[in-house]
Amino acid sequence: MIKNFIITVRNIPVVATLNIVGLAVAIAVAYMIFVQVHHELSFNKGIKDADRTAICCI
Repeated sequence: MIKNFIITVRNIPVVATLNIVGLAVAIAVAYMIFVQVHHELSFNKGIKDADRTAICCI
């Protein structure tokens, strides 16, 4: 597996770079989604009976 990666980097460096950048972007997006979901699920944890609060959206 590592040998194939090294061969690809030597032969086609643009493709290897795009793959690495794409993976980095995918990991960053997954982390941002996780952080947002965690924030939404734990936003009112400190307030007693926060789950019983009605929210009116217009």
